[in-house]
Amino acid sequence: MIRLDIEKPNQIPFLDAGVEVNRMRRILLVGLCFLSSLTGVFAQEVLLGTTGGAATGTLYRIDPSTGAATGIGLLVDSSTHSYAVTGLAFDNVTGILYGSTSNNSPTRSSSLVSIDPSTGSVTFIGSFATTGTMADLTFDTTTATLYGTGSVDGNLYSINMATGVATAVGSAGFPANSTVGNGVAANSAGQIFGAPQGASGPLVQFNKTNGSVTTIATLSGAPISSGGIAAMAFNSGGTLYGVNVDVNSGTHPTDLVTINDVTGAVTDIGASVNSLDAIVFMTPVPEPTATMLFGTGVVFLIITTLRRCRS
Repeated sequence: MIRLDIEKPNQIPFLDAGVEVNRMRRILLVGLCFLSSLTGVFAQEVLLGTTGGAATGTLYRIDPSTGAATGIGLLVDSSTHSYAVTGLAFDNVTGILYGSTSNNSPTRSSSLVSIDPSTGSVTFIGSFATTGTMADLTFDTTTATLYGTGSVDGNLYSINMATGVATAVGSAGFPANSTVGNGVAANSAGQIFGAPQGASGPLVQFNKTNGSVTTIATLSGAPISSGGIAAMAFNSGGTLYGVNVDVNSGTHPTDLVTINDVTGAVTDIGASVNSLDAIVFMTPVPEPTATMLFGTGVVFLIITTLRRCRS
């Protein structure tokens, strides 16, 4: 039996319960799509970089298609003490961005710090307690382990994220004073690649059990072939990026490059900021409050619409 509300002549009556159910499903689907779109906005991958050396460093956002760098903020702590950072790694579970300070950092040299990716604000964690610093950092998502490469010996180190203490996994066997750059990066499968002997040297893979290395290929085609690979990082698509630095120039010009992790072929993307010494791809973790507000808003809209449909 169809009930007509004569006091609301413009209202379209429900012919049966199935019509209302289908309408509810459509509204819920729209809400879910909206939430998905919000997640996409929050989850945009960005490439960050920092400058090392002895001067106050800067946190940059880097265009992965051109190498152009845009400053985010100086690397300073709450007391305005300045830092220079040679390595970056992002823990995608905790959302913490880690950094390794240079041997000549104005504050807390050769140490592990955390960095606010939106401002560059630095928080000291602890000293590596090693000879030299970590030339580069990488986070292995398969084991939730922070690794670094020694600036003096090129060895692979595991790093305690609570204290900063670095422990050598083992000897890579590099001759004394033969390493330069020491970029390192772990891919999504947990394989750790390194470029310890310059932009025309070997691309290696580290053994996470004993620290030994296996040569994958010889690097070729770098725009600064006599320089080093100061930093490396994989993006979410599995492409290996690197920072090719001129170690023989006082200004340390750099180019952003990609590296084929099978053949060792290096492709130039473009010039970046001088003294760029670390890069990392990261997906910002959305603030719980913001996510909750968006979600609450969507639920409110759905409930309000359903009530109107039933009135």
